[in-house]
Amino acid sequence: GPSGAPGAPGATGPQGPAGTYDAGAGIEITAGTISIVVVGTKGNPGRSCKHILVLNPASTDGVYWVDPDGSGALSAVQVICDMRRDGGGWTLGLKTWYSAQAIFGRTASLGSVQDGLDRKGSAYKLDDAVIVALIGPAANFDVLADQAGHNSAYSNGNNEFVVLRN
Repeated sequence: GPSGAPGAPGATGPQGPAGTYDAGAGIEITAGTISIVVVGTKGNPGRSCKHILVLNPASTDGVYWVDPDGSGALSAVQVICDMRRDGGGWTLGLKTWYSAQAIFGRTASLGSVQDGLDRKGSAYKLDDAVIVALIGPAANFDVLADQAGHNSAYSNGNNEFVVLRN
């Protein structure tokens, strides 16, 4: 025979535990309220540039804060993110200039974020511990190499762009 009419609603269940739930995509739910969370700031660093881009696909190239090991031993650091090339989410780990020999064999960070943004001049490098944490335990990563310019004194325009995938 036909189904009957729906019954009356049941009793209200118990209150859930207090706390914060990360719903992803930069949305956070806390005690029944929903708020937009900006990821990539000093107060709320992302885990990587890719993480920031996943949470906010409208992210643009620039300087962001990341903490690749979360609540681990590493502190959050400012990094340069390329959010547009080859799918975006790239973290600049190293920028050198032909006369910047101090970078070879160095495990500690070198230079400032501004050095990384300048096309020429001082070298820039993230600390090896930050790079290892960004790569993660699977040690599976992509490398994007870019020669952004050339010295016209000995080259007539070898602007190269190479993407290596594993």
